Amino acid sequence: MGKADVLFPEYFIEANAPSDVVTGMHRTDLLRLSAPIPGGEINFLKLKDTELEFNGNLLSIINKMIGVVRGYQNTPEFDALMDAGKLNIVEAVDDLQLSRLLMNKRVEIIIGDPQVIQSSILMSEETSAQKRQWLTELDIVEPSLAYNPLYFAISKRVKNSYTILENINDAINRFKQTGTLNRIIETAKSQCHQY
Repeated sequence: MGKADVLFPEYFIEANAPSDVVTGMHRTDLLRLSAPIPGGEINFLKLKDTELEFNGNLLSIINKMIGVVRGYQNTPEFDALMDAGKLNIVEAVDDLQLSRLLMNKRVEIIIGDPQVIQSSILMSEETSAQKRQWLTELDIVEPSLAYNPLYFAISKRVKNSYTILENINDAINRFKQTGTLNRIIETAKSQCHQY
């Protein structure tokens, strides 16, 4: 079973998304989502020396080895192809391991939010030289696949899940009205770009 009352960050959960934790259940059976907050783009990323022709049509990457984070939802179209077994997938446990798969050329492309992947590299225990090398080698593939806002996910198993959800939504609303949310996002972005 899940061990947390609240998860963050979480992407929108599609009604038919299966639970990775409880067999035979959907994630929406287990979780409530907060109001959305600004998120990020979902892109493929590759190494700069890798050739890739991608025009937005997912069928163009069917023969590529693709790294994904296990349990992440990416885009409905990509996830449907993945769930149907039509893509060559290598799973990672998190965004840092996903980056390592790409850097070690175990996959040709990875999918994720470029800012999150860059942040995971910056916060890793790699040496400063290694971090710089990885960030220099990363290439964001255009066009973007989607823009995904972020959510807090509250476990329905928590007795006061509705109260927690209401409190989180109230805080999100206050942060948006006062501009605090945008200041937090801009501060985080500027810290990532300082590297």
